[in-house]
Parts: sequence; structure tokens; C-alpha cells
Amino acid sequence: MRVSGGGDGVPPAAVTRRGLLLLGLGALVVRLAYAVAALRGYVPQADAHHYDGLAVAVAEGRGLVHGFPAGGEHPTAFRPPLWPVLLGAAYAVGGADPAVARVLTAGLGAVAVVGLAVLAGRLAGPVAARVAGAVGALHPALVVADAPPLSEPLGAVLLLGVLLALSTERVALAGLLSGGLLLTRPSAQAVLLVLAAALLLRRGWRQASVYAAVVVLVAAPWLVRNQVQLGAPVITTSQGFNLAATYSLPALDDGGFVDPVHDPRFAPLRAQVRAALPAGAPPAHFEAAQDAAFREAGLAGLREHPAAPVRVVADNVARLLAVPGDQAAVAADRLDGRPAAVRAVAHGVGVTVLALGAGGLVVLLRRRVDGALPLVLAVVASGGASLLLVAAPRLRHPVDLLCCIGVGVAVAALLPRVAPGLAARLAGTGPAAAGPYPPPPAGPRHDPEVPAGAPARRAAGS
Repeated sequence: MRVSGGGDGVPPAAVTRRGLLLLGLGALVVRLAYAVAALRGYVPQADAHHYDGLAVAVAEGRGLVHGFPAGGEHPTAFRPPLWPVLLGAAYAVGGADPAVARVLTAGLGAVAVVGLAVLAGRLAGPVAARVAGAVGALHPALVVADAPPLSEPLGAVLLLGVLLALSTERVALAGLLSGGLLLTRPSAQAVLLVLAAALLLRRGWRQASVYAAVVVLVAAPWLVRNQVQLGAPVITTSQGFNLAATYSLPALDDGGFVDPVHDPRFAPLRAQVRAALPAGAPPAHFEAAQDAAFREAGLAGLREHPAAPVRVVADNVARLLAVPGDQAAVAADRLDGRPAAVRAVAHGVGVTVLALGAGGLVVLLRRRVDGALPLVLAVVASGGASLLLVAAPRLRHPVDLLCCIGVGVAVAALLPRVAPGLAARLAGTGPAAAGPYPPPPAGPRHDPEVPAGAPARRAAGS
């Protein structure tokens, strides 16, 4: 039996607007408080520095230009455009001040927490919604990711929007938001492929075609821009970099990440790429050609060492989980501005959320709840992309985010057995409820809050 994941499967008052507003404000306060307390004197580095530089260029009217990775300021596609454009717009209004970026990322993080609660409510009812929202608001890994000027918060909002649209069968809207996600997060390419495949299998080729067509329409202007300015219709020029950084022969010899742009062992390859370009070719064309050469270097390493992904995945598990003592994870956290005092707490909470959340996602799949499959596929694709390529604790963000929903589902399934009174209050059916829900529709229905075979939930006031 399939359980509806739409509005007909959850009482209309499962998550009230007032409750969502309070949840969002609470999440915003937590994130701003963390930024004030922990990021005094923080200077963006690595990826954050790159995004910040792109945003400053946008704010100053120079467009998406940067000196990395081709040398000399040039039009670049190393990063997807949506986040630096949004951050640049904020800088144009409020000034290129770190406080402006922190308010924007904290606000987006708070919106994502509200989206968590709404999606959890659609999939599994009010208890899951309240628990998922609370966990998302306070989860250390999510809070710290919403502080630096990185694309994770915007990606979280768009990903949740895609899943909410799919849960209500609004395929065109899902495609629109997916296009935005593709232009925000490089790892989104894997997520969108599995979501399109799920639509094809479950809804047929018509809806899958609509979804794919809208995604392509949204991405098309960016592809045209890159064809004109970089000489190649690419989404980003970072995928070749990541492959070479992980699977090229120098990377496999070192047993870890290498930077092919600056590592002297790649100097002959870079010189070969430059020599192959026509005389006077702009630096942006070198960027695209270099990305293709890096991609081939990574694939060549894989062909020579086909078992390399096994070692990479094993190493990346420790890095993604921020296992204490893993020096690569410590270095990545330091670059992202995460204090050492937060790291241990984030690791313990993160592992707990991942374990409990995975159990909750399995519950959703077993109940065949509409919307569960895209959610689980998004978790698997997001985690898999990081495990196979470059890993850092912050890149676990989409998995942490969606596992908060799994925690809500798991608690909603377990709580009626261990604390029925508390479960009733959280569900809004106990004597402390603010107001009764409308009675359920006549006829038998499976309540996703109640395990199969358990007594049906009573309507409030009965």
C-alpha cells in the first residue's frame, strides 16, 4: 500500500505558519550568534575566498571574473554562478562586508530549516516535522556551514525546494529549482541525474521530459555564455580539477589530494595545453582546455589503477565524518573557519544524526511514502559524489540536512511506543494541543505516524 506524501496525507495544521515562523527565527538567532562568537577575525580562505572574490567582482560590475585557475583576471566557470551572483547583489546593496555575507548565509540556513520541517511534515506528519525542524535548527554541522560565504546554504534551500515540489507532483517547478541547484552546486549534477531517473521510472517519460527540459532551459544561458567566453559549453571547469586532484598519478602516488593548478608535477601538462591553444587565445579558453586535460589525467590514473576508488572512499569516509585525528579533515575545517572546540561536538552529533536519520529514511521507504524515493536518492547521490572525489566535512552538508528528516521520521515512529503522552502533544492530539485538527476523512487510511498494526490515531476531541 502506498502512503500519500502530499497534503491529503497530513492534517492541514501539522505545521502552523506561526510555528514555522518561530522555528525560522530561532534557527536564524542560533546561526547569527555562532557567527558573532566564533568567526571574529575570520578571513575567508580556499573556496570561501574564491566565492568572496567572485562576489566582489559582481558587485563592482566586472562580472564573474577571477585570477584562478588560469592566471590573470578572466571570465571563469570554475564555480557555478548563482551563489556568487546572489552574494554579489548583497554586496552591491550592503557593501563587501563579511557581516553582509554572514547575515545572508544565516538567513538562507534558517529558510532551509523551515523547509526541513515542511518536507518532514508532508512525508510523516507533525511529530516528524517538529523534530526535524528542531534538529536542523541546532545541528552543529549545519550551523557552522551557514557561517562562511560558501554555497551550502543556498544549495540547501534549492534542494529542499526540489524535493517539496516533487512531493506534490509539481514537476515544472521541480525542474526550475533543479536548474538553480545545478547553477549553485557542482555536486548537484549527480543528484539531478538520479532524480530524473526516478521520475522516468515512477511517473513516465512525459513528466521526466518536462523536468529535464526545464532544467536545460534554466542552464542554457550559462552554457551559451561559457561557449562564447571560454570556448566550451561547460557547467563548471572544476570537475577535471577534482578528478586530477584525486585520481591522477601524482595524487595516487601521494595517497591524497593534490592541487593540479599549483603542483609542479602538472607544469608540463599545463604548458602543453597552453602551447596547443591558438596564438592570442584568452585566459578563459586556457581554463576550459586545462579542465579537459585535467579530466584526462584523472581518467588515465583510474585506467592504470582501477582499484583506486576503494582506497579513496575509505579515506574520504574519515574526512567526511570529521573523525578526530584525521589531519585532512582538521585542515579542511580550519580553512572553513570551524573552531577546534566545535569540531568534536559536530562529529558526535553528526554521527548520531546520520545513524538515526538513515533508519528513518529506511522507514519511509518501507512504507512506500510518496516523495521518499527522491529524498533517499538525493542523500545517496550527494554522499556518493563526495566519497568518490574530494571530501571535506562541510561537503557532507546535503546528507546532514536530509538526515534531519530521517531523525524526525524515526522519532515519530518510536515515540508513541516509549512516550505516548509526549507523542500526542507533539502531534497536537493531546490535551495540551493548541487547537484540534479537523477529523480525518471517512474510511480506512494508513497514518504514517502509526506503525502498521497499531491502533489508529484518535481525532482531537474524540
